[in-house]
Amino acid sequence: MIFVVDAVLLALVLFYGYEFYTGYRAATGTTWQRILAGAKGSATILWARFVQVVTAATMGLVSLADFLNAPAVGTAIQTYLKPQYVAAAFVLIAAISEVARRRPGSNNPTS
Repeated sequence: MIFVVDAVLLALVLFYGYEFYTGYRAATGTTWQRILAGAKGSATILWARFVQVVTAATMGLVSLADFLNAPAVGTAIQTYLKPQYVAAAFVLIAAISEVARRRPGSNNPTS
């Protein structure tokens, strides 16, 4: 079952990568404008996809370590994913998401 989840996450990451690449290549302007174009013109989408890719990569590494029978690698990764670190990361992610959503010029009706 975990391999099905990993396969779905890999497909999602590949889709995001393709979509970002095509948007970035088609856009003109500064590097930041092109990066935002790769994320459909939204810093919020850019941030959310970055968080999803990092999370999927972390989960994938743990699963790969288990598959390759290298429990030391999985244990090392899980050592750094202590509950207090995960909680701090969620607070930071939420704060950055709010800042990205409220930034001037966003397509947000409340700004």
